[in-house]
Amino acid sequence: MPISEEYVREERIKRLRKFVRTGESHLLTLHDAVKRYLRMVPQGAEPFKVKGIDGDVVLHPPIVWDRDHLIALGMFTDNKLHNTYATISKWLFSDAANLSLRDLNDDLLAEFEALSNPIDLTVGQGKKTAEEQLDQLALDIEARVAIFAAQLKSDGEHEDITPALRDAPGGWPHLRGIIADPVLDGYLAQMRRRRTKSEISAAIGAAKEVTEATIKHVASATGLTPANPNSTSLGQWWKLIEPTLESAKIEKALGSKDLGLIKLLASQVNTVSSLGELRNKVGTGHGKSVHPAGLTTAHALFAIDTAHTVTRYLTN
Repeated sequence: MPISEEYVREERIKRLRKFVRTGESHLLTLHDAVKRYLRMVPQGAEPFKVKGIDGDVVLHPPIVWDRDHLIALGMFTDNKLHNTYATISKWLFSDAANLSLRDLNDDLLAEFEALSNPIDLTVGQGKKTAEEQLDQLALDIEARVAIFAAQLKSDGEHEDITPALRDAPGGWPHLRGIIADPVLDGYLAQMRRRRTKSEISAAIGAAKEVTEATIKHVASATGLTPANPNSTSLGQWWKLIEPTLESAKIEKALGSKDLGLIKLLASQVNTVSSLGELRNKVGTGHGKSVHPAGLTTAHALFAIDTAHTVTRYLTN
């Protein structure tokens, strides 16, 4: 009995969706791994046991704990208890390879094959620190998730991978090289913490700072400087760079002024201005003695997603 093309397509989409969502889950596991591992190891130098699938393992800690010892031991314990990194390695080495040959079109297959070999934390990577290994692992996962999500898009489907990439270590890759890594990682750490009102305020402040830094980079790259840089608002910075943006040069269809993309671009001055005002009123800074009532994680995410969208547009 012949199998229809539509059935084959639907089965491929099911496999791709499952793979992408598993990758997103791995990214979210990693995004707070370091913080978790630094908390979970008992203090002191006494030996202690870790219960694993194959029985207890006695660990003899070093006399002096350092950050990398703590992270490495946390990774070991997590893998022993939950098979975390063995599972991730299988996803990277076996599942990805099988799907790439089976489900990617020629262009995406070539892109996949051009990726560097993923890191395998079950083996170790020589002189890399544990934290460096975790960061590299996140980048390896992210690269593969993006390719398989692109195949879904090619099949006419859409899988929103933005939240996982936004919250993962090494996230916001479009700003790497634009904002210094230590500075960007500091902002991203603030944006990932969104539980208390103080953390929500800090996340909103960081979203505004990332947006402003990106707009200033675009201005600098095009040789633009406002008359009074220190007193220029975020909205005024946007107005300064707006004429240089590629979409602003799109020819208006048949001379009409109603081209939607141009309208959308023009409206962004209100978006970035509002982000600046939101930071001034409820974000960090400006000496507020209390946090506004009703401030929730949803407000922080709204500001963060706005910053992510605007900065991604400016740098792509």
